[in-house]
Amino acid sequence: MSFDPIKRLLLILFRILSYGALAVILVAAALLALIGAGNVCPEFNEGRVACISPFWQSAAEFSMGVAIAAAFTGIPLILGLAGAVFAVRDLRSWIRKGREIRSK
Repeated sequence: MSFDPIKRLLLILFRILSYGALAVILVAAALLALIGAGNVCPEFNEGRVACISPFWQSAAEFSMGVAIAAAFTGIPLILGLAGAVFAVRDLRSWIRKGREIRSK
């Protein structure tokens, strides 16, 4: 299966964009979990965020922004899902190549 260079370049760019979106979604989800479990933001709901320090305030605003963008547009979720699919494919390929190298 042969790709012309433009299609190959677009696929590489889409893969990079998808991996980036997956990383942003995972970081935002981890921050939301830390904020919820750490009790660092006494007022944390969909309308207002008030935290104990400027770091946690900016982390909460970032994670809520990602969550709201994902909920209303779906674009980060779709790109993140594509990134997860690429990650699973790449992982399976790397494992298969590692087994071939070890068996030789």
